[in-house]
Amino acid sequence: MRHNTVCSYGEAAFAGLTLALNTRWGFVVLAPILLFVHLRVVLREERYLEQKFGGDYRRYRTIVPTQHGADLNQSGAPVSKRSSIMAPRFIARQLANPSGMFGRLIGVLMNRHNARMNAFAVRELQLTSSDRVLEIGFGGGVALPALIAQARSVAGVDRSNEMVACARRRFARAVTAGRADFRQGDVDALPFGPGSFSKAQTVNTIYFWDSLDAGFAEIRRVLAPQGRLAIGFLPKERMQRMRLPPDVFTLRAPEDVIAALRRVGFESPSVKRPDARTPWHVVVATS
Repeated sequence: MRHNTVCSYGEAAFAGLTLALNTRWGFVVLAPILLFVHLRVVLREERYLEQKFGGDYRRYRTIVPTQHGADLNQSGAPVSKRSSIMAPRFIARQLANPSGMFGRLIGVLMNRHNARMNAFAVRELQLTSSDRVLEIGFGGGVALPALIAQARSVAGVDRSNEMVACARRRFARAVTAGRADFRQGDVDALPFGPGSFSKAQTVNTIYFWDSLDAGFAEIRRVLAPQGRLAIGFLPKERMQRMRLPPDVFTLRAPEDVIAALRRVGFESPSVKRPDARTPWHVVVATS
């Protein structure tokens, strides 16, 4: 039983944390933490859902893995694995909205893994000292030092109160000087007036949006004319291998992102990558 739990938790770790972690050493360190979360949180959540929804929930656990490439038996029926859904789902929710002690750990891991994509997105913004920049979903804040150093002012919006509080503490001097402003919020209702920013970026967030059109329309509202937007993400074809829970992650193809940008009025959207081997994309467009 212990062996099966550890193996299934290995799947959970590599599936749910792929966006935040990219080494086996990290897994070795995280395995005890993840096992603790599994025993204290995930199993308790499973029991609650089974009590509340009964057979409907058990069918959900059987069907959803099939949509993400679960093993099938000889008759084609899905092979149910107890932890294959709920453990990645807990971690996926932390990636979408970090909270508590585990959320702070997720923030650190996101910084490590997302650093290169964020740096490339910042470069594609083509910042000047007069720019007013917005970052949506800044998470652990890996891009914020570069944005604050190069722009006139920086605002950040994040779903997570934990990440907002961390950013306010970490960049307290810039906040006090009026050069940085961090607020809790969502892309569907940005807490800023029309034309407030000249540049905007968001990295590894569009999987969690309810609607690409609504999110991009709201970003366009707060951008000044000819404002520049950079969107970093891992495309659908890569993320399909991760068996991420569909009620948390919505996978996005580059062509879908570009089509949504055009529908709401962005111009000249294009895909940028450092080289052809880079798995992630940064889409740049003008308002």
